[in-house]
Amino acid sequence: MRPVDRVAPAPTGPADRIHALGEADLRVLLTAPSDRPRIVNFWASWCGSCRDELPMLDAFAITHSAVDVVLVSVDEPGDVPEVMRLLATTRLRTFQLGPDPADILPRTVSGWPRVIPVTLVLGTGGEELGRVVGQADEERLLRCLEPAG
Repeated sequence: MRPVDRVAPAPTGPADRIHALGEADLRVLLTAPSDRPRIVNFWASWCGSCRDELPMLDAFAITHSAVDVVLVSVDEPGDVPEVMRLLATTRLRTFQLGPDPADILPRTVSGWPRVIPVTLVLGTGGEELGRVVGQADEERLLRCLEPAG
């Protein structure tokens, strides 16, 4: 079992679409070693750029199956129905960060830019290989995953 799987299992159906994520869980998600690189996207249902990049992230996860793609919603708990609606057409593993993302993120993500979307690309050792502040695209994600050379 990969360490990130200990945070929550991959979704298998509508009831499994979103999992609560506390500060300690987020630290594990961002730093735990894994046998595959990870892309962790911080988003919200009210963010137009975030919504626009969901289909690309879902397609990326399908075409690049050697990479784990994970979403972390920074929506308020009352916005979960809208989060679920937006995720209905994706297969992405999703976490709901709470209770106060604006407080948790600066303490957990080094150099948190205080905007979303933000996408972190993590290596198998949990090290940050790159980040995209603003809307990500496949080319930028692949560049972050390229070995330094």
